[in-house]
Amino acid sequence: MSLIQSTMAPAGVSTEGNKRPSYSELAVATERPKNRAMVSKKARLQSFQKWSGKQEVKIEDLVSAGFYFTGHEDDDSTRCFACGGIVKDWEVTDDAMVEHARHFPSCFFVRQAVGQDFIDTVKALSETDISNSRVKLTKQSDCGLLTNDSQTKHPSDPAVQAVVDLGFDLDTVAKLALSLKTDSCTLTSDQLIDQLYDESTPSSSPDIKSLTSNSITHCTDSLEILQSQNMELRQISTCKICLDQPVAIVFLPCGHFVTCLECSYELRKCPVCRGIIQGTVRGYLQSRITERL
Repeated sequence: MSLIQSTMAPAGVSTEGNKRPSYSELAVATERPKNRAMVSKKARLQSFQKWSGKQEVKIEDLVSAGFYFTGHEDDDSTRCFACGGIVKDWEVTDDAMVEHARHFPSCFFVRQAVGQDFIDTVKALSETDISNSRVKLTKQSDCGLLTNDSQTKHPSDPAVQAVVDLGFDLDTVAKLALSLKTDSCTLTSDQLIDQLYDESTPSSSPDIKSLTSNSITHCTDSLEILQSQNMELRQISTCKICLDQPVAIVFLPCGHFVTCLECSYELRKCPVCRGIIQGTVRGYLQSRITERL
C-alpha cells in the first residue's frame, strides 16, 4: 500500500480566539466532491473495467469506499471522488475503507460514510502499529450500526420492533431479519410474520391455543395499526431521489432530511425548498413505536 497525494483541504473554520467548535468538529461538511462525474457507484464501478489489480482487492469494496480507477493500465492507482486522494499498490489484506480513513481522515465522504469513531479507531491502531490485528470496527451503515461480520442482536428496523411487540422472540426475529434483508434495506413486518408462521419455524410463534378470542382480535387490530405505522415510517425514511436507500443526509441551512448519502452528492439545491445547499451533516432516523402492545 502506498499513498501518492491528497488534494483535500482542511475542513472547518478557525476556532482561535472564540473557542467555538469548527465545522469539522461538528461533523458538518461544506466541501463538494472533487469529481462529480464519479459520485455514483455505477460510474465508479465502470471505471474499473481495465484495472490491473483485480486479484488484489475486491472492486466492490473500493467502489463502496469512494474510489474509482484513474485509468493507468500500468498500475492500480485509485482516487477518491470526494477528496481527490490517490492510493495505489493495493494488497490482498487491505480494507479499502480502513485505508481511506487512515490516509485521508479529513475526507468528508469517509466522515459521513463510517463516522468519526471509526476514523479515530483506525488512527489509534495506526499509531500503535497494530497492523496485523483482527479488530472489529463498527461502521455506520445506511441500515443502522453493523459490525464487519454483519451480526447484530437488535436491528434498528421498525418491522423487527413491530413483530417483537406481537410476542415473538427477539433473537429469532433478529436472525430472520438479517437473512431476509436485501441491499435496499427494505423489510416488512408481513414478510417476517409469514416466515415465522411457516411450517419450517413452528416453534417461533406464540402459543395460539392460549389466546382468547379477545386477545386474537386485539392482536389483529394492533397488527393492522403497526403495518400502517411501518408503511408510514418507510415512506418517511426512504430517499426521495432514488426511492431505494434510506435517508442519511441533512441539508444546511434549510434542515431538510430527504436523501441518501450517495444522492446527496449529486445535488446543489435542496429538492424540497430549492435552497442552495451550503453544508451537509449525517443524520439518523430513529423510529419508535408509540403504542406498545
